Amino acid sequence: MKKQRNVNLLLMLVLLVAVGQMAQTIYIPAIADMAKDLSVREGAVQSVMAAYLLTYGVSQLVYGPLSDRVGRRPVILVGMSIFMVATVIAITTHSLTVLIAASALRAWAPALAGLWRVPCRVICTRAHSFVTPTVC
Repeated sequence: MKKQRNVNLLLMLVLLVAVGQMAQTIYIPAIADMAKDLSVREGAVQSVMAAYLLTYGVSQLVYGPLSDRVGRRPVILVGMSIFMVATVIAITTHSLTVLIAASALRAWAPALAGLWRVPCRVICTRAHSFVTPTVC
Protein backbone atom coordinates (compact mmCIF):
# COMPACT_ATOMS: atom_id res chain seq x y z
CA MET A 1 0.00 0.00 0.00
CA LYS A 2 2.79 2.41 0.90
CA LYS A 3 4.58 1.65 -2.37
CA GLN A 4 1.41 2.52 -4.33
CA ARG A 5 1.12 5.79 -2.39
CA ASN A 6 4.73 6.66 -3.29
CA VAL A 7 4.06 5.91 -6.96
CA ASN A 8 0.97 8.16 -6.88
CA LEU A 9 2.97 10.95 -5.23
CA LEU A 10 5.73 10.62 -7.81
CA LEU A 11 3.22 10.71 -10.65
CA MET A 12 1.59 13.84 -9.23
CA LEU A 13 4.95 15.58 -8.86
CA VAL A 14 5.96 14.73 -12.42
CA LEU A 15 2.63 16.04 -13.73
CA LEU A 16 2.92 19.27 -11.72
CA VAL A 17 6.36 19.98 -13.15
CA ALA A 18 5.31 18.96 -16.68
CA VAL A 19 2.25 21.23 -16.60
CA GLY A 20 4.45 24.22 -15.93
CA GLN A 21 6.89 23.46 -18.71
CA MET A 22 4.20 22.67 -21.26
CA ALA A 23 2.04 25.68 -20.40
CA GLN A 24 5.01 27.96 -20.90
CA THR A 25 6.38 26.60 -24.15
CA ILE A 26 3.80 24.58 -26.05
CA TYR A 27 2.36 27.52 -27.97
CA ILE A 28 5.68 29.04 -29.12
CA PRO A 29 5.60 27.39 -32.59
CA ALA A 30 2.11 28.85 -33.10
CA ILE A 31 2.94 32.48 -32.26
CA ALA A 32 2.71 33.57 -35.91
CA ASP A 33 -0.69 31.90 -36.33
CA MET A 34 -1.91 33.33 -33.04
CA ALA A 35 -0.87 36.82 -34.12
CA LYS A 36 -2.72 36.40 -37.40
CA ASP A 37 -5.88 35.07 -35.72
CA LEU A 38 -5.86 37.82 -33.08
CA SER A 39 -4.97 40.52 -35.65
CA VAL A 40 -1.91 41.70 -33.73
CA ARG A 41 1.85 41.77 -34.26
CA GLU A 42 3.92 38.68 -33.40
CA GLY A 43 5.82 40.75 -30.85
CA ALA A 44 2.58 41.49 -29.04
CA VAL A 45 1.83 37.78 -28.70
CA GLN A 46 5.23 37.32 -27.06
CA SER A 47 3.94 39.38 -24.14
CA VAL A 48 1.92 36.29 -23.22
CA MET A 49 5.23 34.63 -22.26
CA ALA A 50 6.35 37.67 -20.28
CA ALA A 51 3.09 37.74 -18.32
CA TYR A 52 3.43 34.03 -17.59
CA LEU A 53 7.02 34.27 -16.35
CA LEU A 54 6.41 37.36 -14.21
CA THR A 55 3.40 35.83 -12.51
CA TYR A 56 5.20 32.50 -12.07
CA GLY A 57 7.98 34.23 -10.16
CA VAL A 58 5.64 36.23 -7.93
CA SER A 59 3.43 33.23 -7.20
CA GLN A 60 6.32 31.35 -5.62
CA LEU A 61 6.57 34.08 -3.02
CA VAL A 62 2.87 33.67 -2.21
CA TYR A 63 2.57 29.88 -2.20
CA GLY A 64 5.31 29.20 0.34
CA PRO A 65 3.82 31.12 3.27
CA LEU A 66 0.30 30.16 2.24
CA SER A 67 1.14 26.45 2.25
CA ASP A 68 2.76 26.83 5.67
CA ARG A 69 -0.45 28.33 6.99
CA VAL A 70 -3.15 26.10 5.44
CA GLY A 71 -1.21 23.06 4.21
CA ARG A 72 0.07 21.94 0.85
CA ARG A 73 -2.86 19.86 -0.31
CA PRO A 74 -5.52 22.62 -0.26
CA VAL A 75 -3.12 25.07 -1.91
CA ILE A 76 -2.29 22.60 -4.69
CA LEU A 77 -5.96 21.74 -5.28
CA VAL A 78 -6.98 25.39 -5.51
CA GLY A 79 -3.98 26.25 -7.68
CA MET A 80 -4.64 23.46 -10.15
CA SER A 81 -8.32 24.46 -10.30
CA ILE A 82 -7.26 28.01 -11.15
CA PHE A 83 -4.98 26.57 -13.84
CA MET A 84 -7.82 24.62 -15.44
CA VAL A 85 -10.20 27.60 -15.45
CA ALA A 86 -7.50 29.89 -16.89
CA THR A 87 -6.70 27.32 -19.57
CA VAL A 88 -10.34 27.20 -20.68
CA ILE A 89 -10.37 31.01 -20.82
CA ALA A 90 -7.14 31.05 -22.88
CA ILE A 91 -8.46 28.44 -25.30
CA THR A 92 -11.75 30.22 -25.94
CA THR A 93 -10.64 33.86 -26.12
CA HIS A 94 -10.44 36.02 -29.24
CA SER A 95 -8.66 38.89 -27.50
CA LEU A 96 -4.94 39.31 -26.86
CA THR A 97 -5.61 41.14 -23.58
CA VAL A 98 -7.70 38.26 -22.26
CA LEU A 99 -5.08 35.77 -23.47
CA ILE A 100 -2.37 37.64 -21.57
CA ALA A 101 -4.52 37.73 -18.42
CA ALA A 102 -5.33 34.02 -18.74
CA SER A 103 -1.66 33.22 -19.21
CA ALA A 104 -0.75 35.19 -16.11
CA LEU A 105 -3.47 33.38 -14.18
CA ARG A 106 -2.28 30.00 -15.48
CA ALA A 107 1.22 30.69 -14.14
CA TRP A 108 -0.03 30.44 -10.57
CA ALA A 109 -0.34 26.63 -10.80
CA PRO A 110 3.12 25.47 -11.99
CA ALA A 111 4.81 27.26 -9.10
CA LEU A 112 3.05 24.75 -6.86
CA ALA A 113 5.57 22.11 -7.81
CA GLY A 114 8.10 24.05 -5.75
CA LEU A 115 6.09 23.35 -2.62
CA TRP A 116 7.21 19.75 -2.72
CA ARG A 117 10.88 20.55 -3.20
CA VAL A 118 11.34 22.81 -0.19
CA PRO A 119 10.63 22.16 3.46
CA CYS A 120 7.73 24.10 4.85
CA ARG A 121 9.28 24.46 8.31
CA VAL A 122 12.79 24.73 9.56
CA ILE A 123 13.36 23.99 13.24
CA CYS A 124 15.90 26.27 14.89
CA THR A 125 17.74 25.81 18.17
CA ARG A 126 17.97 28.56 20.78
CA ALA A 127 21.35 29.57 19.37
CA HIS A 128 19.61 30.22 16.02
CA SER A 129 21.62 27.55 14.26
CA PHE A 130 19.66 25.51 11.79
CA VAL A 131 18.85 21.91 12.43
CA THR A 132 17.85 19.46 9.71
CA PRO A 133 14.74 20.84 7.96
CA THR A 134 11.56 18.85 8.47
CA VAL A 135 8.89 18.43 5.86
CA CYS A 136 5.25 18.81 6.89
